[in-house]
Amino acid sequence: MKKYFIAMGIAGILLVAGGVFVWQWQKTPTGASNINLKTTKLATIPENIRLEDVRFSPNGRSVFYYYEIEKSNKMLTFLNGQEGKKYDQVNFLSFSLDGKQYAYAAKEGDKMFVVLNGKEGKKYDAIGSFMSFGNDFTFSPDGKQFAYTAVIDTTVIEKGRPIIVLNGEEDKRYKYSRYPTFSPDSKQFIYLASEDGKSPAEGGEVFLVNNGQEGGKYNFINNLVFSPDSKQFAHVGTKLEDGTFKNSIVLNGHEGKTYENIGNLTFSPDSKQFAYVGTKLEDRTFKYFIVLNGHEGKTY
Repeated sequence: MKKYFIAMGIAGILLVAGGVFVWQWQKTPTGASNINLKTTKLATIPENIRLEDVRFSPNGRSVFYYYEIEKSNKMLTFLNGQEGKKYDQVNFLSFSLDGKQYAYAAKEGDKMFVVLNGKEGKKYDAIGSFMSFGNDFTFSPDGKQFAYTAVIDTTVIEKGRPIIVLNGEEDKRYKYSRYPTFSPDSKQFIYLASEDGKSPAEGGEVFLVNNGQEGGKYNFINNLVFSPDSKQFAHVGTKLEDGTFKNSIVLNGHEGKTYENIGNLTFSPDSKQFAYVGTKLEDRTFKYFIVLNGHEGKTY
C-alpha cells in the first residue's frame, strides 16, 4: 500500500505519493462549496532514499530538497528535481518571499559557506547555528537582499566570533554580531552587536546597528518590532543596576519608561499607535497594565 503525505501550504496542498512531489493550486469560486484543483508536478524523487530536509517556496512553485548518498557521507541537493552539487553537510534551506531566490549553508571539509542561487560564497569557520549561534539566515521582504551570520576566529576565540554578511559583503567586525533583520519595506537593516563580547554578568553590553548607525547600549535587547509602514521601530532594553535588571521601552532609538517587565510590543495596522504590556511591583505584588502611546491604563 502506498503512503500519502499531505502538507498544507500558503497557496495549496502538497501531496507526496510514490516518490512524486506535486503542488495543487486551490481556487474556490465565490459562493461555491467545491474546490477546483490544478496539479503541477515539481519533482520526482528516487525510491528507497531518506530525505534530510525539504523546503517549498512561498509561492508554491519551487521545491528544494537534499538527501544523503548511501555509503558516501555526502549530501546531494536538488532544486525542482534538477540535481545540484554534493556537499559534506547542508542546512538552512531558504527561499525569498517571492520565491525567486534560494539559499542554503553547505560544508566542505572544515569550512562552511552560503550557496545563493547556486553560487558559492566566501568560506568561513561556520555558518549560523552550526556553532550554536542560531539560524540567522534571512532575505529582505522584497527579495533583493540577503543576510546571514558567519563565524570566524574559531581557532583563537572559543566558539568563534559571529559576524554579519550582507549581500555577500562583511559588515563591521564587532566582537559579536547576530540576528540580521530587515524592515517590512526592506530599507532598514538591523542587527545586534557587542564591542566587548562579555556576558551580562560580566558587565557586557549590546546595541543595535541600524543601517550602520549604532544605538544605545544595554545588557540585553529583545522584542524588536517595526511598524507596518517601517517608519518606526521599538524594542526592550535591559540594564543591570544595583543587582536588579531594569527594563525600558525604546521607541525609534529614544529610551522611555522603565518597568519591572515589558512585553507584547505592537503597532496598529495604520502605524499611528503603539502599545505594550507593562509590569510593576506594588506592595510586593506584580501589577499588569497596557501602555498605549505612552499612557498607562488600568492595572490588573
